[in-house]
Amino acid sequence: MARYGPSGKESRNATNQRQYWRLKREVIEHYSESMDGIIRPRCGACGELDIDALMLTADKSLKKLHGYGRQLYDNLKRAGYPDGFKVLCFNCDHKGRL
Repeated sequence: MARYGPSGKESRNATNQRQYWRLKREVIEHYSESMDGIIRPRCGACGELDIDALMLTADKSLKKLHGYGRQLYDNLKRAGYPDGFKVLCFNCDHKGRL
């Protein structure tokens, strides 16, 4: 089957991945600070631009309220991007927890 094209499940997985990354980029861009009038996904502490390394950070109470991963991004978008979240790369987020 695979040689004739992706199966339905593979196609859905690819579509879900594209939708996830599009949603993550949209939410991260919203919470990123603009530099020179250009909004780009970036770490609020060091300026890291790699979206794979970027994440939203907040109080545990806010994360518990809005969820994690895709659920978090969906809920924040639906709620109109509430305050209290900031964008950090993995390294800066980890440094803050030490």
